[in-house]
Formats: sequence, C-alpha cells, structure tokens
Amino acid sequence: MLTHSFIFLTRFGYSRERKLWEQGVVDWDGFLSRERIRFISRHWKERYDKQILEAMRSLSIMDLSFFQRYLPKREVWRVYYSLRHNPDFRVFFLDIETDEYGNLTVISLFDGEDCKTFIRGFNLDFFLLKKLLNNASMLITFNGSSFDIPILKHYVRLNNNILHFDLRPLLVRLGYNMGLKEIESKLGIERSDEVRSLRGFDALQLWKCFKRERNKECLRLLIEYNRYDAINLKPIVEFSINKILEKTLENLDFLVIS
Repeated sequence: MLTHSFIFLTRFGYSRERKLWEQGVVDWDGFLSRERIRFISRHWKERYDKQILEAMRSLSIMDLSFFQRYLPKREVWRVYYSLRHNPDFRVFFLDIETDEYGNLTVISLFDGEDCKTFIRGFNLDFFLLKKLLNNASMLITFNGSSFDIPILKHYVRLNNNILHFDLRPLLVRLGYNMGLKEIESKLGIERSDEVRSLRGFDALQLWKCFKRERNKECLRLLIEYNRYDAINLKPIVEFSINKILEKTLENLDFLVIS
C-alpha cells in the first residue's frame, strides 16, 4: 500500500490521491514514468518526482524517518500493512499500567510471537527498556498518544524516528468509538475467564493490593491483564487495516494492493 500512496506529497490530500488512482497512476513508478499528469503543473510534477524518489530511497534502506515526517499520522497504518512481513520491520504491540499517581508499574511488549513483560520492583530496567524500544520500527498502542507514550517518555528517551500507530483513532473512523475491551467483545477476541471482566480501574486496585499486602495473586492477575492488552492488539490491527483498506479503495477494483 505504501508504494501506492501519494498522501505524503506536499499539498496533497485524499481527493488528489484518488484522482491519480482513477487516472491509472497507481504507484510511484507509474508517477515517475509520466512526463505530465493532469491537474499537476510541470513545476509541481518535478517537485513531486523528487519527493517520491526520496521516499523510494528511504524505503529501500528501511529508513522510516521520512514517513514519520511526511505521512499523516492517521495514515501510518499504510506502513504497517506494507511492511508487516518484512523481517527488518520490527514492531511492538505495547501496553502499560500505572499506579494512582501515574507511575509506571507494568509494561508488556508483544512482537507478534513473544511477549515480554516488565514489572516495577522486579525486572523493569529502564536502560534495557530504552534499548528494546529504540530498536523498534513501530510501536502500536490503543490510545497510546494520550496515555502510554507520554508516560513512557518520562522514563526513557524514545528515538524520534520510531513510528507510532495509535489504533484508537482508526477504530473511531471505522465506527468503533468505545473502549478496548468492548471492541474485543464485538470482534470475538477472547481473554481468560480470570481477567475478562477487568478494566483499567481494576488494574489500579490490583497494584495497590500487591503493594499493600504483597499479594502475589493480585500481581499475577495484573500481569495477565496487561499481557492480554498488548497481545490482543494484533488481531484488532489486522481487522482494522482490512476495513480501512476496503474503505480507502472503494470502487477502485482495478487497483490491486499486496
């Protein structure tokens, strides 16, 4: 999808991108091969050619900082969709828990296969956490723009080139303006019986229970709850991207996206 995208070009919006597709200019190579394109002046064509060549170079060496700078945040799903099978594309589905004062207590990082969980007072090493996060190409969260990422930045200095894909705004665009657990329920995504009914307030109480009583069962439940928050993001991402791709390419049956 990324090499079919023109939304990152200067003064280019969704309607202009769609106009290109409808003219048969469906990818970067197709754009560069044309000397003139209807509705684009010669001056702007030359300028866009340079931007597309820069995008191609950046993608070829997996330098995603270009897309961090120029791709609209709401379209960062295109990067994930295009690179999800590339072994050099490193993704963490991420979720954190805090105490009532906003201090980080638990964080889980799921790479699509393995889930690492770090607990304050046990194995939460901020040097190691920084190293892991800054080796990622993309961090995927639910409502992380408002919660997870700002809190993380109090503890670790994140590389500015890391792409952040916050799922919540995309889900709202698709009509799912609700909490993560409600979305999971609608999509049939399961949790264990022990944590299925738990919500954010319960996570706060579980940490308080552990700290006050040293109750290991409270900590175990909190960890399990947090891990599900991270792991269940992956099927929600897959669902969301299929839906937004269908919406973006509506009535463009000739445009084949891999």
